[in-house]
Amino acid sequence: MSSRTNRVTILAISKLLNFAVQFLTPVFLVRIIDRELYGQYKEFFVYASLIGTFIAFSIKYNLLYFISKNPEGTKYYVSNTIYMEFTACLIGIIIIYVFKSNIIGTTSFNFFFLLVAYLIITKNFDFLEAYWLSQKKSAYVFYYSFVYAALRVISVVATAYLTKNVISILYTVVIFEIFRLLFSIVFSIYKKLLVFKVNYEFLKEQLVYIVPLGLAGLLVDFNADVSKIVISTNLGPAALALYAIGSQRVPLISIIQTSIADVIFPDMAEKVKDEPISALTLWKRANVLYLFLLVPLFYLQLYYAETIIKVLFTKDYLGSVSLFQIYLGFFLLQCFEMGIPIRVKNKNGLLLVGHIFYTIVHIGVLYLLYSLIGFLGPAIAFVFMEIIFTFYFGSLILKIYNIKVKELLYWRKIFIIITIGLVCTPVLFAGSLLNLNQVVTAIVFSIIYIILYLIVVSHFHFDETDMFLSKISKKLKLEQRWKRSA
Repeated sequence: MSSRTNRVTILAISKLLNFAVQFLTPVFLVRIIDRELYGQYKEFFVYASLIGTFIAFSIKYNLLYFISKNPEGTKYYVSNTIYMEFTACLIGIIIIYVFKSNIIGTTSFNFFFLLVAYLIITKNFDFLEAYWLSQKKSAYVFYYSFVYAALRVISVVATAYLTKNVISILYTVVIFEIFRLLFSIVFSIYKKLLVFKVNYEFLKEQLVYIVPLGLAGLLVDFNADVSKIVISTNLGPAALALYAIGSQRVPLISIIQTSIADVIFPDMAEKVKDEPISALTLWKRANVLYLFLLVPLFYLQLYYAETIIKVLFTKDYLGSVSLFQIYLGFFLLQCFEMGIPIRVKNKNGLLLVGHIFYTIVHIGVLYLLYSLIGFLGPAIAFVFMEIIFTFYFGSLILKIYNIKVKELLYWRKIFIIITIGLVCTPVLFAGSLLNLNQVVTAIVFSIIYIILYLIVVSHFHFDETDMFLSKISKKLKLEQRWKRSA
């Protein structure tokens, strides 16, 4: 458990730093280029993300499952993954080329060539992080992702500052991604992970796992991005810029979630065949840890929403505050990643069926609310569907593991943590009574709130929170001793 906690801590810090660095991109760009140009920049990445998800097809994530189960077959699983990524990319590029005129017709400027180049470069040899996680080498992910993110932000911001031209910025992104691709190729060859022969026995096993998971993943990302497509095509890039800023906190949810999930998934895959309830216990404990880390962020973002938008993205983007708060409506709900227990039992077909139904209903609700409410409609539709399907996937877990509702989660711990977060909020209201600078007030009283929250939570001595706080405390003490000795 200690080793697992260390890996979670390293990966969580890695993703937090990675997000912090990437978060600087919009913070700088909104100050360098106008809202129309920033909207065009985001428009490119909305299409790149949506189409890229179809091409990627969640192929690389099979490594977390198969290498954990059969380490001896590592080079064959990796090689097959590389070949599948190439095949999927080729098919995807052919398909989008057929619809070239449709894509160009719905966008505010022509970036088709850059889109194709970006997809080819980023969707091949894209396996390193999944490979390292399957090897339980979270530190490698930390160094790689942080350096990669930092260099990319620097290059993008520098180009924006020098050119004030969205095409030049996108060319810089493409050129930068070429270096990432070359690094992945060299690493594959150096580590002898690339075998120039397809292992068909392993390939069949991988495809059975990947196909339903990939299709479900497509629908998940489609549902996440379709609202942006609706806003972009109906209201233009300026409105998309507001929408993109309003949902900026969404990656923060997945940072903690994926950090823990990527660590526990290989461990669950090892246990689930012989000890399914023990594997489920890992997931339940992870949910408590998600919640413990995200509850204070939820309340702080909800209370200081306007300040966050105004300070980070300027007053020009205050129109996105309501959207920001709507997305916070399912912030805590996303702490419960209901897909992991289903995937680890290789019941990906059930995920696929659920997401097909989700997509059909979501599209209908989205267009209904957009026609009634307008700009905020797609966000409300997305939140509504997330709530409904969290309960739906919970019911699948009950059936798969043959357990009762009371055994699904650690309900008492969850209730106490959420309540503690709420009980501590009067501290934030107290800050508004003082005549201080808005930013200073937010920083000072956020720190006071978090300290109070941690003190109260630690009083209950939950295993998950005590272990995490103990690890952090030990690391801080070691750093202090090192500084003293230096």
